[in-house]
Amino acid sequence: MTPSTSGTLTSMTLTSNPPASTICTVASPSTLPSTPTDCLEDLSPDQLIYLATQTQSSIAELKTFLDNIRARLTNFRDLGIIDDKLSTDYGSATLVTRTTYSYSPAVKQLQELEVLEGIATKKTSATWTIRAPKPQA
Repeated sequence: MTPSTSGTLTSMTLTSNPPASTICTVASPSTLPSTPTDCLEDLSPDQLIYLATQTQSSIAELKTFLDNIRARLTNFRDLGIIDDKLSTDYGSATLVTRTTYSYSPAVKQLQELEVLEGIATKKTSATWTIRAPKPQA
């Protein structure tokens, strides 16, 4: 599937089996039709499965790309170039930190004691929350 963009429209075109055809045109989320699946009605089961697997692959690639963006933001933060929160004309990013504990197979009442005594394993993770700017009224 080859996405092509023109303004805010993205056209998804099959580029291998089943035969190439434009399947759907999807606008930006704010301009989506009330039923964005209308473009799927004329597709065969083979085409739907093909489109689904291609979409899953695209989502996986985009998640990897977004993870790389987040890693680069973390690198900028570690170098002191940016703070934990920043805002630009293109959106904002905030570093959100989450801490969890992994407990040994101890009795539930002992978990708090293990945290206090340092027996529990502390896990800290951080991720960037990225938001597009709000539309101006």
